[in-house]
Amino acid sequence: MRHLEMYMGDADEWDPGFKKFNVSLLIPLCVIIMLILLRKLFDNLFVFLQATLLKKLRVKYCHSIITSEQNIIALQVMDKVKACHDNIRKEEEQMQKEPKRRRQSKRLKDKALE
Repeated sequence: MRHLEMYMGDADEWDPGFKKFNVSLLIPLCVIIMLILLRKLFDNLFVFLQATLLKKLRVKYCHSIITSEQNIIALQVMDKVKACHDNIRKEEEQMQKEPKRRRQSKRLKDKALE
């Protein structure tokens, strides 16, 4: 019925009954949102740094194990790693030489076979 009061009466005196917006509540709300976003950012950064550190440690200890005098199969492991690395390098060189369309059609065929 309030809409009828405005339609039939004077708009200057009409009060819809809405509460005024309190701007002082907006600042703490913005601060809370910023803190939440910063927390997510730091969590993601921490996960990235932790993963990077783990990779470095794995490389360090893998090198120590492989190059140790006590490792009796070190030469076999190094030969397998070198062969794998050579295969990866050959595949990358072949991928660069192949036209893009062939690579795409090859990927589609491989997906169809799976």
